[in-house]
Amino acid sequence: MIEQVISWLSEVNRKQGVRLLIRNIRFSFAVKTEQDELYVKIDDGLVALHEAGESSSAGKRIEVSSDVLHSILTGERKLREAVKYREAATTCTFRELLLLESLFFLAKPDKTHILNKNLSK
Repeated sequence: MIEQVISWLSEVNRKQGVRLLIRNIRFSFAVKTEQDELYVKIDDGLVALHEAGESSSAGKRIEVSSDVLHSILTGERKLREAVKYREAATTCTFRELLLLESLFFLAKPDKTHILNKNLSK
C-alpha cells in the first residue's frame, strides 16, 4: 500500500495541472488500511508523506481496505462511492472528500508514463 500511495504522490507532484488545483491549500489527513497508517500533507501545490506528530492530521482520516484503496488510487472507483457503500470511512468534510476524489482521479497512473518508466529500467 505504501508504494501505491507514493506512486500517487509522485503523479500529483509531476502533473502541473493537478498541482494548480491545490495551490494555496494546506490540508493533512491519515490513510489507514489493515496493515499501514500513512500521513499525507498537502501544502501549497505539493503533496508529501509526513510523520504522525508533524501536523494536526488526527481529526482527518480515511479508513479503507487495501483493495479498495488500490481501486481509488487507480481511478477505478470514486472515494465518495466507497464511503457511500461503507467500503471506506472518513472524518473528512464533504468539500475535502471532493478535493481528494479529484486528486485521486486526476493523478491516476498515466499508462504512457508507466511504460516510459519501465522502458528506462
